[in-house]
Amino acid sequence: MKKAIKKSDYPQLVNNIKDYILGVAVKDKFIIEFVKKDGTLRELAGTFVPPEEWTPKGPGLKYSPRQKGLLQVWDLEKEGWRMVNVLTIQKINMVDVAIDIRRLKVVTVPVTYGSMTP
Repeated sequence: MKKAIKKSDYPQLVNNIKDYILGVAVKDKFIIEFVKKDGTLRELAGTFVPPEEWTPKGPGLKYSPRQKGLLQVWDLEKEGWRMVNVLTIQKINMVDVAIDIRRLKVVTVPVTYGSMTP
């Protein structure tokens, strides 16, 4: 029987996933596959660093994404911040290596993604 993840564990889980991605990602870019709130599967090409010309608008968030188990990712296609629930992540692709969360194994990725190649 799997042990349930407590909400108090969310910040550390988010930190661990982010640290791992940063340690392996090529040019800090990655593709993450996750299940959205509406139940659909989404693939997002992202990074943790927005473009240099980006400036924040408004007062900022009124909550800590990490406290809610959310990974804050800059969407390279839509050019904006997105929140990914770490509990719904299915696969993380660092261009040449992918972590298949469902099977808990590393798989080789034969396809490169345009500008994301090293």
